[in-house]
Amino acid sequence: MKGHFGTRIQAYIAESIATNRTLRVCPWLNLVVREDDLDAALGGVVSAVELFQLQSPESELASLIHFRDKVRYILGQLPIHERPHANMMSKLLYERLKRVKQLQLVIERIKESPADANERTYDYLWSRLERVIAESQQEKNLSSIQEGLKKGPKKIGLPVVLKIQNPSPKEKAKAKERRKSGFPRETSGQG
Repeated sequence: MKGHFGTRIQAYIAESIATNRTLRVCPWLNLVVREDDLDAALGGVVSAVELFQLQSPESELASLIHFRDKVRYILGQLPIHERPHANMMSKLLYERLKRVKQLQLVIERIKESPADANERTYDYLWSRLERVIAESQQEKNLSSIQEGLKKGPKKIGLPVVLKIQNPSPKEKAKAKERRKSGFPRETSGQG
């Protein structure tokens, strides 16, 4: 058995054999439950530490999206009652986003607002981050559409139907022969 948990079970088995005790399930379950409880408690702490160690995003769209997704992922790992307090989250978000070009007007508005203003809440700044990302994606899509329209439609091969409508003299002669001999018209365009 590997790891700390495996050695604890091996020690329990060895002790039970050495003392001629029968192996019971309850102590094993107790070991599993205690191990799981420790992991759950440490998981929340590790996730919270990871949240506070996040680097500030750059001003480019990909960096903002990565930052947003990372925050969402970490917060999703934390039980709601173990998440950092809203004031702490708003300060963290402010510190990480204050150098993002697209959010400079929002940051200035926060600086000028009173301490208890809505602009200083986590929800306010998070919604502005979401808005900047959505608007940047819309601008990117719009420029992609405009670029496609500037290029114009793609040239495609003529469909078979157009060939039939403008048959060559050779095709006309073959079609005339078929009609005389009683064969139905061909619609595939091949003679």
